[in-house]
Amino acid sequence: MAIRITPQESVQKWMNRTTAATQDYVAGVNRVTEAPGEAAARQADAYIAGVQAALNKWRRNVAAVSLADWKERAATIGAPRIAAGVNGAMEKTLRATERNFQNIDNALAGLPPRGTFEQNVQRMTQFVTKLHQESNK
Repeated sequence: MAIRITPQESVQKWMNRTTAATQDYVAGVNRVTEAPGEAAARQADAYIAGVQAALNKWRRNVAAVSLADWKERAATIGAPRIAAGVNGAMEKTLRATERNFQNIDNALAGLPPRGTFEQNVQRMTQFVTKLHQESNK
């Protein structure tokens, strides 16, 4: 069976159709009735099994990207997306930062005063332990 279009034509068609489907994408998003993360969390074991099954393919594929290729794509594809990503993450980042600052304040509360080197090492250990406990609540 003959190929009807070239790979370049196929990719161009994919790009044209995909970029034109933005409203279809939004409509699909609006039809979702369950948080995708909740559904995904129920499949954690299947996810791990899939990652393990694909490990050799992943290793081969990531090793195939040269440094020059990676730099070129990071600079020309990744860099232009940074501002949109930051803007889209502002509220979530603010909430996480507020939680982190509160965790720091909670971890600092009740620490003994600074003292000798050994006392300060113990103080630092207490701080890190409290911060870890606060962060894992």
